Amino acid sequence: MRRYPVPVQITEPERIFGGLLSFKQFVYIVAGASLGGMAGAAAVFFPVPVRFALFGLGCAAGMAIAFVKLYHTPMDVFLWHWFCWKRSGRAFYLKGDE
Repeated sequence: MRRYPVPVQITEPERIFGGLLSFKQFVYIVAGASLGGMAGAAAVFFPVPVRFALFGLGCAAGMAIAFVKLYHTPMDVFLWHWFCWKRSGRAFYLKGDE
């Protein structure tokens, strides 16, 4: 029986859910919907449209982190690098004319 080598695709993550979503994207969407649901449930004293808006904001945040790319970088990686950059110490500090 002939055997053919199958190349491993390592440039993009494997699409697990229906061939459309990777596991990481699925987790971000579920986490966004969960956070939106918790925010909507916590806002008991607000009217229902505001609660639905909070749920929608959570879902939109999860979708944005899952699918949006900034400067050809996935948003979760971009946000992590931005956070690390903000927390890092600076080697030079420009004080002005001194």
